[in-house]
Amino acid sequence: MQKMAIYQSSTSRAVMTRLIKNEIRQLVEGKKMKVVLVIDETSLLRIEVLSELHTLCQFHKDSKPWLPLIMAGQSTLIDKMMYRASAPLASRIVARSHMEGLNRQGMCQYLEHHLSLAGVKTNLFEDGAITATPGIRRASQKGKSSGKRLSYCCSR
Repeated sequence: MQKMAIYQSSTSRAVMTRLIKNEIRQLVEGKKMKVVLVIDETSLLRIEVLSELHTLCQFHKDSKPWLPLIMAGQSTLIDKMMYRASAPLASRIVARSHMEGLNRQGMCQYLEHHLSLAGVKTNLFEDGAITATPGIRRASQKGKSSGKRLSYCCSR
């Protein structure tokens, strides 16, 4: 909030929304900037927060698309968007994308690629180590895993 020169003078949701929207309006109209709101791990947000996001992104009764919103999260995000409280935000979604998890071959290719980026010429992982690594084991038992889990384990 300080980066946007917004200093909280109230805990009121309406006051905070107005302050943020005024700052976005100044950035777009005054400084001719394009502003994008990107929320990673959106699936972890409470329903109450999702229900308020549409208010933050709405300018001049939706005639001004000044704050595009990009949400990323797990598959539970789809479920949360089906709640009645999320309906106003869900109705504004113009594009959706779903990425499938990696199978075992994809995991091996992912590991090889990131090891090569790190300058490692040999494979550091035995076959059993891929499925035994914490965080991957559960997904591997289902046959799929995400690159995010692999990236986390590789950074350890």
